[in-house]
Amino acid sequence: MNKIKLILILTLLITCVSLSYALDFSAEITPESRTIKIDEIVDFNLTITHQSNSSIFFDIVSDSNSWGVKPDSNFFPQGSKKTKLLLIDYTNTSGFYGVPIIVKPRNNTGIWKKILFIHLLGQNDYLQDYLPAVRTEVNLGKVNETNEPSNITLNLVNQNIKNLSRVDIKIRSNIFSKDITTTLLPLERKKLFFDLNLAPDTPPQKDSISTTTIVFDKTKPYQFITQMLDYEITYFKKQKISEETTWKYFILLKEITVQNVGNLPGLFSYQENVGFFTRLLTTPSKSAIYEKGFYKWEAYLQPEEMIRVSIAINYWPPTILVLIILLTVCCYFILRSPIILTKKIKIINAYNGMIKEVIVMIKLDNISKKKIKDIKIYDLLPQNAQVSKTTPLQTLAPLGPINLEKAKRLHWRIDHLPARASYLLAYQIMYSTPISKRILLDRAHGKFTLGKFRVKITRSNKIKMEV
Repeated sequence: MNKIKLILILTLLITCVSLSYALDFSAEITPESRTIKIDEIVDFNLTITHQSNSSIFFDIVSDSNSWGVKPDSNFFPQGSKKTKLLLIDYTNTSGFYGVPIIVKPRNNTGIWKKILFIHLLGQNDYLQDYLPAVRTEVNLGKVNETNEPSNITLNLVNQNIKNLSRVDIKIRSNIFSKDITTTLLPLERKKLFFDLNLAPDTPPQKDSISTTTIVFDKTKPYQFITQMLDYEITYFKKQKISEETTWKYFILLKEITVQNVGNLPGLFSYQENVGFFTRLLTTPSKSAIYEKGFYKWEAYLQPEEMIRVSIAINYWPPTILVLIILLTVCCYFILRSPIILTKKIKIINAYNGMIKEVIVMIKLDNISKKKIKDIKIYDLLPQNAQVSKTTPLQTLAPLGPINLEKAKRLHWRIDHLPARASYLLAYQIMYSTPISKRILLDRAHGKFTLGKFRVKITRSNKIKMEV
């Protein structure tokens, strides 16, 4: 038995010797050792990888005269390809052999060497089987304060020349468990990764991870237990805010969810900034506290507990106001008179604060883009006033006063007024009885034709003048 252990130790030491010389290809042979009887042919898996643009022929030989090497294929295309490698015994003598394998591309100077170990038994020798032996190492990544996933790494090593078709790994702690099943080739090393997901409300505590590896040899299980791995979950406070916004009938509704995703209870708050005018349109949910420039909600939450608040902004009032303004502007431009009359006076004769004569001016402004035709202007004279025969400012003289029941009316006729043009009418009046302090003149009126049949009326301003 000691002899077998010594042979195994030598096997492990020698299999670490693999020569490679700055090659543009790589090779791998598995497994690295086999046990057979005389007259049996042993096979291995050979994988060659290269990045040449075409297939390459590889010479695969051994410099040992006691063993023959026969690959299934010598041509390997670009990339990676696996083939069977047969070793034929020429010695017919039991013993422990190291068979050097040489892989060399025919069109390249690179070379790759590997020593394979074969335990050759006689026909009557007992073919000894190895017991399973698996070493497991567990590494835990940092468990941080936010309880985000942490990585757990398992390093598995098959320590014997034995194929393990089923390896069960059971990971246990006070707050989680995990079962994994895998396989191991003879002397294979394997890494396994998985995430440690802890619930956000996991209370602070110290915990330990234990790992048990179970391997079945026929029907008998073998257990390998690793050393306990300690870790700690600490206190942390964190909130998660989610918002959902919906529009309906000019009302903006915001629904906010505040959740305690930490493992520590505490006071949580949410703030919604509002301006001066926005506040007039805003309706918050209950329990909202207004402070300068924002609404605020506060609640004491346990781990994983949440509150929902809402805030509604009603845009109907400003919308209606804008519509009214637009409608008013549209009506103004549609209904306004294209001719604007402006009435003014100028005092030309006054004595000791008494007014005797004034000049009345009526200005016509065509603010439209069209020519206005058949314009008639009317203006009333004060009861104690008469029109002077003199026409001031060289303007169009009135056609003459028309006697009404209580006053006299002047009128003018203008054939047309071009677009964007102005016209000035003026007349001079004399008061039969001088007036003092205050002058009152009624509005001037006008009629005109817009288009073919549309007759419209316009009026000037009144004059109230304190002397």
